[in-house]
Amino acid sequence: MYLNYMLRIHLLVVILFLSACNPDEQNKISPVDQKSINNSADLSFVNGAIYTVDAKHSWAEAVAIRDNKIINDNRHHLAHVQLVHPDDVSRFGELNVTASFQPLWAYNDITESYPAKLGPIRLRWNYPVGSILRSGGRIAFGSDWWVTSPDPLLGIEIAITRLDPSNSSGEIFVTEERITLSEAIAAYTINAAFINHLDDKTGSIAIGKFADLIVVDKNLFEIHPSEISDAKVLLTLFDGKVVYGSLDKLSAH
Repeated sequence: MYLNYMLRIHLLVVILFLSACNPDEQNKISPVDQKSINNSADLSFVNGAIYTVDAKHSWAEAVAIRDNKIINDNRHHLAHVQLVHPDDVSRFGELNVTASFQPLWAYNDITESYPAKLGPIRLRWNYPVGSILRSGGRIAFGSDWWVTSPDPLLGIEIAITRLDPSNSSGEIFVTEERITLSEAIAAYTINAAFINHLDDKTGSIAIGKFADLIVVDKNLFEIHPSEISDAKVLLTLFDGKVVYGSLDKLSAH
C-alpha cells in the first residue's frame, strides 16, 4: 500500500546539462555568467531551462542561492536527472537539492545505444540514484508520461533491480546504483510531496493527511523484486473516496 501521489503532485521541470557533457564536442552551449544566472533565477522558483557546461558555471549557481545563503524555503530540485558528473553527486545533499529521476529508463534494453555514444566512464554515471542517496542527497521519482508508463510499480521494480521487467535474467545496468524498496517507495511518495511543499498534506499515510492511497494484492516487502510490477491494484482511494475497486471485495484477499 502506498500513496498514488501522481494525482496531486506536479513536478516543476528544470532541464539540466551537467559538466558530464563531452568536453570535446563541437558547438557547445555557451555558459552563462553569474550575473545572468542570478537575474534569471526567480526568488520563488527556478523558471524554465538552465544550460551549463563547465565547472565554473555549474548548476549550483542556478538554484537561487545568493550571497552564500538560501533566501527562502524554496525546495529546489532538478528534473530528468540522468548523466551526472561524479564531482557533482555529493552536491545534491550539500545544497539540499532533490534529484528527480524517471527510473523506468534505467535498464539495459532501453539504454542499448548508450555505450557507443557515452563510453564506459560516462556510462557508469547514468541514473546514479544510489550514489546520490548514499552521499546524503534526496531523490524523487516520476514517470515522464506519456512517453513511458505512468505505472509506479514498474519504476519501483527497475529502481531496485536495474533490469528489464520482462527479462529479470538480463545484465544489470550499473549495479552500484540499485536502491532498496523502502527508498524507491519514498521517492514516489513523501520525497515528491516534500519538494512541492505538500509533505504535511500527503506523501505518507497519517491522520490528517489526504486519504489518497492504493491497496495492492501482494505485500511488496515479501515478494521477489522481479515480481513487483506484476502486483495488481485492488483499490484506489482519492480524497477518501473509492474511485477504483471495492472495499467490500478486500475481505477476499
